[in-house]
Amino acid sequence: MAGPFDMSLLAWCQWLQNMPLSTAIRTSGYSYPLIEGSHVLGLAFSVGTIVWFDLRLLGVTMRRDRVSDVFNQLRPWATVGFVIMVATGSLLFASRAADAYASTYFRIKIGLLTLGANQYGYPISEKAVLEERWERPSPNRLRVQMTLTDPMLYQSPWKSSYKVWTLIPKDKMSVSGWSGILEDRCVPSDESLFNQFRDHAAGLKK
Repeated sequence: MAGPFDMSLLAWCQWLQNMPLSTAIRTSGYSYPLIEGSHVLGLAFSVGTIVWFDLRLLGVTMRRDRVSDVFNQLRPWATVGFVIMVATGSLLFASRAADAYASTYFRIKIGLLTLGANQYGYPISEKAVLEERWERPSPNRLRVQMTLTDPMLYQSPWKSSYKVWTLIPKDKMSVSGWSGILEDRCVPSDESLFNQFRDHAAGLKK
């Protein structure tokens, strides 16, 4: 009899679905709904907390809190939700593995989850090293270039384009009594307002 590692993918799914635990979950009137409900709950915890964090990044909510503080508060909930989601999802898959194999929607779901697990398609290994090189081309300017080296996954280092910062005196950043660049101003939702401060400080008029 062939073992699970000597089968085709479809045969492996059929073998998994016919395992005693998988059969017990599938035929139980309580186990399957309970596991499925827990899976949805884990999804809500994991994705829901990520949505809140994204809203903070966009400056829609919790703008008085630092991004790092919001992340540290939400990370435990997201982690617990992710663990519950993976554990219950694995049990649900095992109970109907052959059906899932034939489902186009399930394959699309797995593909999207794989992209998410790979950090939006750009994975790094434990050997990755990120180097930042800061330079001062002039007294009032700073620029940085980042180099990512990962010999486990990439053949050559990746270098970013230069990011340049220009020193603007605080008195020139004052508009309507407001001065200084604060964290809650550096978000996409305030880009137009920030550009007004920047153009004013640079002496640009429209």
